[in-house]
Amino acid sequence: MLVFCLFFVFMTGIHASSGQSVQRVIGTVGEPFTFNARVINIGFLIKDNDNIAQVINGEFSDLNFGSFRGRVTWDRSTGYFSITQLNTQDSGEYRVEATGGSVSDTTVFQLTVYNKVSTPTVIADKETCIAQCSVANGREVTLSWNRDIRTSNSLSNPLTLSLDIRGTHEQYSCTASNPVGSEQVSVTTPESCRQSNVGPIVGGVFGCLTVLGIGAALLYWRKHKGKGTTSTPEDNGARGSLKEGEQK
Repeated sequence: MLVFCLFFVFMTGIHASSGQSVQRVIGTVGEPFTFNARVINIGFLIKDNDNIAQVINGEFSDLNFGSFRGRVTWDRSTGYFSITQLNTQDSGEYRVEATGGSVSDTTVFQLTVYNKVSTPTVIADKETCIAQCSVANGREVTLSWNRDIRTSNSLSNPLTLSLDIRGTHEQYSCTASNPVGSEQVSVTTPESCRQSNVGPIVGGVFGCLTVLGIGAALLYWRKHKGKGTTSTPEDNGARGSLKEGEQK
């Protein structure tokens, strides 16, 4: 009977744990992270079923477990556990179990730790008028230009994104970002690329106007030349009178 009761309590605990909601949180490499679940008198910080720190009768004990040695703290005033000097290996599921008398509470966190995003590099080619932005790739890193909504998040390393900078815009910005931060670099459009499309357009318009002008002049000349060689009735009568006078 005792075994059955213990088994029932164990299965009830598993069922309660599986039904709990999970807080999805993020952290940054090298920075601390605090679990906002209060422990006052008795409680534990557990990662992947390993107890890494505990509070017993209001006294904190860092259990120096593996890579967490010396990095777990507990704030007596807030009751919060914290991990300092995060690294990407700290990602995973954590549970804060707090017990007060006959009441216990468990809060589950799914922590993902990201590296700080690197500052991108931008190079503008004066001949092709193409600007290329690149950055060291990492988890969920994206690149974008401020001129349009294009982004790149391929698996290449480094991550690159190109942009045609021909035109009148003088400056563009490339932004590298991930869930914990962003870095931005601006590029100035080379002088040779700012008006690269204006010359051909003006030349084409001028050429069209020239052809139209020459055509109009030719039509005008042909029209008036034809009028000058056409005989009128008055001219024919005058010529007839002149011939009669010569015959007499």
